[in-house]
Amino acid sequence: MLWTPYGADVGAVNQNNRTPLHWTANVGSYHTVEVIIPRSATDDKVDIGGELAVLYAVREGHVELARMLMTRQINFLQLLNMKYVC
Repeated sequence: MLWTPYGADVGAVNQNNRTPLHWTANVGSYHTVEVIIPRSATDDKVDIGGELAVLYAVREGHVELARMLMTRQINFLQLLNMKYVC
């Protein structure tokens, strides 16, 4: 987790629009996801194929990580819905 003290952008995207969150979800690094999300890693970015990081975790069988990301995504969608309903 050395990148955050040195100012790395955990919300950066590569040429395929993948974020560090996509990569950590793909390899199943639950701890890294817990570290980067509070440091502005957004979980609502889709890659070039239209996939959220949670789909990477699901596809690779990282059940607990997928569950955590799905809970965050549901909360995000509820907040977004409330913003436009209110």
